[in-house]
Amino acid sequence: PGIDQSPFADFVKRLVNSNEQMRAQAAKINRLVPQEDDINRSLTLDTDTISSIDLTIRHLDRLAKTFHEICSDLTTQILLLGDVNERVSTQDIESIAYQACDKIYKKEDSGPYDSLW
Repeated sequence: PGIDQSPFADFVKRLVNSNEQMRAQAAKINRLVPQEDDINRSLTLDTDTISSIDLTIRHLDRLAKTFHEICSDLTTQILLLGDVNERVSTQDIESIAYQACDKIYKKEDSGPYDSLW
């Protein structure tokens, strides 16, 4: 009761969980990467790994920009609400997410469910 079970709410929960998993993996990777002053260990990556990292960085950059757009537009919607008890609907949030994906992903946009996942 009172918990949003819409596909968009489920999507956001999955994104939050995925973000937590990525943070844990990044912490593990960071511990394994040699520090600058450690001359006895060096990290050499093949071309495929470098390409994969580059694509990951590009995707994460787009994710951050898209979520920034969503938060910015959602903040505007919240400020326009007339009553403190009024809420922005899930459909409005989903619409904002679609618009943000259109803006950031342009021709490669496939909507928030595919682009952001």
